[in-house]
Amino acid sequence: MEDENPNGLAMKIKAMLEKVEPLFTDKCCIYRVPHEIRSSNVDAYTPRAVSIDPRRRAWKVLSCVQELEPQVRACYSDDIKLSKEEHVMVILVDCCFILELLLRFFSEESKEDDSVTIETHSTVSPDSQPDPPSHLRCVWKPFTGRSPDRTSDTNCYDFSIILTARTELSVEDKDSISLFPWLDEYLRWDLLLLENQIPFFVFNNLYDLAFSTLNGGTGHPSLLKLILGYFFGPSDDTDWDSGSIEHFTDLLRTFHLKQSISPLSRKKETLPFLKSAIQLHEAGVKFKVINKRSLCLLDLKFSGRTLEIPQIELEDKTEIWLRNMVALEQCYYPDESYITDYTAVLDYLINTEKDVDFLVNKGIIINWLGDSNAVAKLFNGLGKNIIHETFNAEYLRICKDLNDFCEHPCLRKVATLRRDYCNTPWKTVASVAGIALLILTVIQTVCSIIQVVQGFSK
Repeated sequence: MEDENPNGLAMKIKAMLEKVEPLFTDKCCIYRVPHEIRSSNVDAYTPRAVSIDPRRRAWKVLSCVQELEPQVRACYSDDIKLSKEEHVMVILVDCCFILELLLRFFSEESKEDDSVTIETHSTVSPDSQPDPPSHLRCVWKPFTGRSPDRTSDTNCYDFSIILTARTELSVEDKDSISLFPWLDEYLRWDLLLLENQIPFFVFNNLYDLAFSTLNGGTGHPSLLKLILGYFFGPSDDTDWDSGSIEHFTDLLRTFHLKQSISPLSRKKETLPFLKSAIQLHEAGVKFKVINKRSLCLLDLKFSGRTLEIPQIELEDKTEIWLRNMVALEQCYYPDESYITDYTAVLDYLINTEKDVDFLVNKGIIINWLGDSNAVAKLFNGLGKNIIHETFNAEYLRICKDLNDFCEHPCLRKVATLRRDYCNTPWKTVASVAGIALLILTVIQTVCSIIQVVQGFSK
C-alpha cells in the first residue's frame, strides 16, 4: 500500500482547520463558569427564580430583533442551541420582562413624586391570566406586527404572571409586593449571575424603542439610573459610559471599581505570604476601619503601623456577587482582576473565626451571616482554583511593608511585650505596678549603696 501524498494530506488538514469555528469571538463577554470554579459552590452560579440564558431553553415563537441576533450570539462563549428565529424571540421576551421589572420598581420607589408618569399597569383578564406588561406589549407589536397572542406566545404570558404576582395581586386590598419577598430578592440575585446575562446594548436599543413608542421618548429616566436604583438603591452617580458595560455582571464589577484610583497599576508577581489579622495585630499592626460610603471597597492602605480597610457588609448575596465577579475576571479580565486580588488579600487576613471576630470588633466587617465560621469559609473558598497572572501593585506593596514591619526586631519585641503583658487592662495595671516597684527598688538600692559608701568615707 503506497503512502498518501504528503501534500494531499497537508491540504486535508488545512481544510479541516478552516472548517473549525473559533472557540471565542472578540465580542465574547458572557461565559460558562469554568467547572473547577463552579464546583466549589454550584448554587452561587445557578438562577433560582428566572433564567434568561438562551442556552438553557428552546422556545418556538416568531422572528424579531433579527438585526441584533448575530451580535448577541457572538457574545456567548459556547454554542446556543436555538435557531435564529427562536433566539431573537428569547431575547425580546427576556429583555422586555427585565425592562418592565425595572420600570415598576422605579415607579414604586417614586410614588410620592408627581412628576413620574410612567405607565406600568397590567390588566387581569376574566380567566385570571394577566395580559403582558404594557412595555412588553408596546415593544412586541413594532417587531412582530401584531399584539402578543395568548395561545402562541405563551412565554410572554409566563413572564406576565411573575410580574403580576410581584406587583398587582392583592390580599385584603394591600399591595402584594410583600406577598413574595423571596421572589423579589431572588430576581435581583439571578439577574447578576454571569451565566444568566444578555448583552447590555440590547437593553439600550429596546429601552429607546419602548419609550419612543410610549411617549415620544421624553420624560423618562435613563436606563442606567433604573438599573442602579434596582440593584444598589437610589443614586445620582450615573455619569458612566454605559457603552463600556457588557452586561449586568460587568455593571456590578464596574460599580465596585468606579471610585478606585485609575489607572490601577499591576505587576506580574504573585502575592507573598501574609499573616492573618490576629497575627498582624499581635505583631503590632493597628487596624482601622474606613466606613465612608464614597470610598472604593478595594482601597486598602498601610502607613506607619496602621492598616486601613474599608468596611464590608456580608449578607447572603455577598458570596454570590463576589463569586460571579471573580468568575467574570477569570474569563474576561485576566489582566485587570482587581476584585479577585481583593478577595485574595482578605483570604490571607481571615483564616479562622478569631480573625473574623477581631475584624467585626474593629468594625471592618458587618456580619449579617451570623456565624463567624461561615465568614471564614466564604473567603477561604473564594480563591479555590483561581489563577493570578498579574496582581495589584498597591496590594503587593502593602503586603511587603506588612511583612517587613512584622520582621523588624525592635518592633517585634515591643509587640511581644504588648501582647504578653498589656493585652488586658488588669495586666497593664499589674505590669505598670511591677515596673514602678522595680524602679523604686532600684532607687532604694542605689540610695543604700550611697549611704554605705558615705559611711566608709567618714
